[in-house]
Amino acid sequence: MVDRSVAASVSFPELIRMVQSRQHQLPLFATIAWSIWHHRNKSRLQQSSLPLNKIAGYAKEYIRGFKNLQQQQQIVCRKIQTRKWSPPGSGMMKTNFDGALFGESDQAGLGVVIRNSEGQVMATLLEKIQKPHSVQSVELLTARRAVTFCIETGFQNSIFEGDSELVIKSLRGKGLVNSQDGHIIKDILSYANSLQSFSFSHVSRQGMQ
Repeated sequence: MVDRSVAASVSFPELIRMVQSRQHQLPLFATIAWSIWHHRNKSRLQQSSLPLNKIAGYAKEYIRGFKNLQQQQQIVCRKIQTRKWSPPGSGMMKTNFDGALFGESDQAGLGVVIRNSEGQVMATLLEKIQKPHSVQSVELLTARRAVTFCIETGFQNSIFEGDSELVIKSLRGKGLVNSQDGHIIKDILSYANSLQSFSFSHVSRQGMQ
């Protein structure tokens, strides 16, 4: 980081130029600057805020958490985008979805990609949620988010494709999952029935390339 004694003797524009010469420090500098600005506004309104002596530590943790989130999202995104993919029929969308658990983390990731019949990506979504009680629950929650995301983006005709055979069978009414997840299946089918047309399709992990 820029030496404090040097930073104190230059103008703010000069300080910015000094930091810009150290590109890897820009995110931390921006987070600290924003935190100080936020502290000033809170203090002006006589509202509680993070103490100045804790801002540097907060900024470092914030950046670390942001980088971890990016890595988690990349894992989910890679899993979806590297599958062997076949286009839907004309006028249809194909909505691929996948969930991921992140090791010892207490969070899970949901990933959704919507493509048209020409393979063009029309919309994508990546979200974090509190880790549920099972892998099947993650896949079901991701399937539900895929359907609601399709509705939100205005696509009324879609094939929903996931890699959990048990989940897809359950959504087709041909299998059962843990009774704890029954309400999620009902939610998914309720949302899907508001679409003009839909179907659920299984893609094997062996089909990934």
